Amino acid sequence: MISVAILAFGLVLILQAFIYILNVFCISQNNLKAALLAEEKMAEFQINLKQKDYILLEDLSEDLEIGSIKFKWKLQLTLDKEYQELNKLYAAMSWKEGERKGSFPIVTYLRIPPQDEMPEF
Repeated sequence: MISVAILAFGLVLILQAFIYILNVFCISQNNLKAALLAEEKMAEFQINLKQKDYILLEDLSEDLEIGSIKFKWKLQLTLDKEYQELNKLYAAMSWKEGERKGSFPIVTYLRIPPQDEMPEF
């Protein structure tokens, strides 16, 4: 009788560990999707910035849905105070899947070359 109780207790612990591992896997999968999406949006913005040679006057944001996950990204471009030829690009990704919420910020610097150094496309 005691051995059955010990086996049942062990089985419950194994099942709880399995559920925890699945939860961690889903969270890491969402983080990876958000990081890749943020990188893609930042690269897209950088290409558009070089091709069109415009200055971002307001923040850009968009809502996306990939599968059952609702993503929202926001880009902010500001001039760096210390280095005038660098622009600080801040991208924030946030998402919601069911009851889970997450966010993923990325900050990078862009050099906007003078007009005579701009590549021709």
